[in-house]
Amino acid sequence: MIDDEIYGMIFRVVKGVNFDDEALALKEIAKVGPGGNFLGEEHTRKFYLKEFYQHKLFDKKSRKDWEETGGKDIKEKAYEKVKKMLAEHQPVPKLSMKGKEEINKILHEAASTS
Repeated sequence: MIDDEIYGMIFRVVKGVNFDDEALALKEIAKVGPGGNFLGEEHTRKFYLKEFYQHKLFDKKSRKDWEETGGKDIKEKAYEKVKKMLAEHQPVPKLSMKGKEEINKILHEAASTS
């Protein structure tokens, strides 16, 4: 889990920063102006999750806030996440019903010829 978190951060950095006209948001900058607030802009909502890596395990709270919310370190969070995944994960069957029937037919034939 911790390696996955680190990989996600590295992958985001390696992906680089998009500098096309839409991402630069020059129109939005001019519209909001100096001292304005970009948080309410549609453009911010559209690009926020694309441009920032969302940590799942690393905690960026102040120490006080971290302690008030349980003070769990990254190993504890990773362990809890693994336990939750193991308890809740339901694999998606990749074999079609026809494929299962064919395998059962082959197994049945093999068992009857032995």
